[in-house]
Amino acid sequence: YCVLLYGHPCIHKDRAFENIPTLSICIPASSLSILPKCKPSVGASWGRWNALGHLADVDPAWLVQEAVSQPPLLIHTLLDIAIPTMVPAPEIQVVEQLLNNPAARPVDIAVSLRALSVSLEDNLTPERVLTTIPLPSFFNLFGIDDESLTQATCSVLEKLMRPWGWMDIASGETKEFLIQGLQHFSPDVRALALGQVAKCLESEEAVSNMVISDAFPLVLVSISFQNTGIANSVIDLVYKLALTPEGQRAFFSDLCYSVLSTVLRVNDIVKFRVYELAARIAGSSLEAFDKSEDMGLLDGVVGEVKSNDLLVKLNAVEMISQLATTQSGYDFLEKSGVVDELADVLRGEHSPDVTVTLVKCAALKFFGNLSGVQDVDFAAVQEKHAIFKQIGQHLDSRNLEAKVTTLAVIGLIGSTPRGLRLLHEQPARPRLLDDFVDSYRSAAGNVKIAALQALSNLLRVGESITPDVSTMTESLYRELPGNPTTIDSLIVYARSPVEDLRVAVFSVFQAIAERSWGRKELSGSKNFIDYILNRTTETTHGGKTWKFSIIQTLVTADDAEQTIDRPTLDRLTRYVQQGPFFVYTEAAVAMESA
Repeated sequence: YCVLLYGHPCIHKDRAFENIPTLSICIPASSLSILPKCKPSVGASWGRWNALGHLADVDPAWLVQEAVSQPPLLIHTLLDIAIPTMVPAPEIQVVEQLLNNPAARPVDIAVSLRALSVSLEDNLTPERVLTTIPLPSFFNLFGIDDESLTQATCSVLEKLMRPWGWMDIASGETKEFLIQGLQHFSPDVRALALGQVAKCLESEEAVSNMVISDAFPLVLVSISFQNTGIANSVIDLVYKLALTPEGQRAFFSDLCYSVLSTVLRVNDIVKFRVYELAARIAGSSLEAFDKSEDMGLLDGVVGEVKSNDLLVKLNAVEMISQLATTQSGYDFLEKSGVVDELADVLRGEHSPDVTVTLVKCAALKFFGNLSGVQDVDFAAVQEKHAIFKQIGQHLDSRNLEAKVTTLAVIGLIGSTPRGLRLLHEQPARPRLLDDFVDSYRSAAGNVKIAALQALSNLLRVGESITPDVSTMTESLYRELPGNPTTIDSLIVYARSPVEDLRVAVFSVFQAIAERSWGRKELSGSKNFIDYILNRTTETTHGGKTWKFSIIQTLVTADDAEQTIDRPTLDRLTRYVQQGPFFVYTEAAVAMESA
């Protein structure tokens, strides 16, 4: 096409065309595909266009019309868009030349691709690259066994295909390369392919299309890939698919069951990956759990919980916690004997063996997490299996890991009003709370930190609590040892050079400040007020933030004026107004000597 422009002055950046009688610009038909689709608005400044797509079917008459009506604008557009894009960018030219050179070294191609990748992050568009270098030219590089080249190619391809959705990728020439990528030996290529498959999660239609495509069984098989990162990506992807109606239907299909049953036999590592996937999906909803149970997907992991191999048992225990998130899931574990098995683990003799300790800790965490599941009647579980008694015995363990885990579990159980009430109203004596207080009194080092962290959970209990639960928190606080008071002992810990210990104490102070009785306790302690308002007692950013949060909680409480005396409240309010990082300054006079 040839556009003739008559006698219109225009200035393009630093190039001026003034009083040109006739200017003709030849536009090859092939270049029309890179022009913006819509016309510029009248009076638009240079380079400002609404790019709505490609203009492969432009009407040449429109160009002539624009040449007559708005020639400067058209010239600007042609010079700035059409002509530059006819000449590939230097990065593109280098890659193109190397790809066309049979003698090019992989290292040189990799370097050029990395430069191209950087440009794609900057101002180079995928369209400009693909106008010069077709997509298959990049995919063909995966046939060269060079890790650096493969990584560079993956980086470029990910950016070139970033604008495309699943439906674009699953059709045309990319479909064949996607299938090859899902079977490639390189983790980088697999990751690239899985990333493209994951785009189907953007819509239900795309999910429906993906699960009936050739890619779906290959995704499932990739759970057996030797690279752990890739296997975990597969587990996450299939789990997210199963959260959709079409994805769940596909997961519980005969095809999926057949594929997973096959890869299950590859080795123990792959077997537990399949178990983890099944457990996660089964725990996602009641419907998913029922389907998993009907298909027998959970039988394997239940069997492993009862294994004599402690490492196998440990992995299985950590997985079945995902099943006990609903009443039906717990009922399944109860009927299958898993809960009895875990209770027996807690009753077992203490052992110096590390694996035995880890299994015990996993069982403790299972019951701790179970206490927070609203659908499960944890009071009935505790009564049937005497869980509190078993937990209390582990407070006396000589194993540091077991002791720290036990304290954390007590804090976890008591972190909800239901759990704290269960601990407080335990009929057996001594109560688990009594054992906790004894352990807190004698704890030191990391055990003291764990005890303080548990205490903060027990005192906080949740954001909104009833008066009776608040009374329970105060009762627990009154039982804590102190020298001479509990607050004074906590201040001693807060002055420790060990940051983890200080943070744990700050968390306890914060929990106390959230209770009405606690605000009276803190504001009535001169030592606490002097400590908390002294900005020199804490030098770390985190510590200053903690102190500010505690003071802010005291000041902004609804009953602040009733629980804190006016002079103290004024001092605390001034601290909040100054902010957490306020620094006092002093005026100084400098004398210049003669």
